[in-house]
Amino acid sequence: MSNYVVSRTALQGGYHEVHNLMMACPRRPLPADRQELGEHPSGRAALEHAKLEFPRSNGCRFCCRNAYDNTLTPGPSSVPARPSRH
Repeated sequence: MSNYVVSRTALQGGYHEVHNLMMACPRRPLPADRQELGEHPSGRAALEHAKLEFPRSNGCRFCCRNAYDNTLTPGPSSVPARPSRH
């Protein structure tokens, strides 16, 4: 089992991110901006726990991939924008 936290501050798109403290992560919130979720058998279980207080939650794409839903959080587009013709 791993120990998980959720960010108290919503990110772009209004979602709170769930993080696995056993994994290295460049997006882990500072201790003052996170809420402990405790130990869970999976990121999905931690996400369900987080949703009790933060219904708009998602797993971190770096450290909690099994709970990450890329359809929820906006990210950089892989397709460059076309210049507009006026």
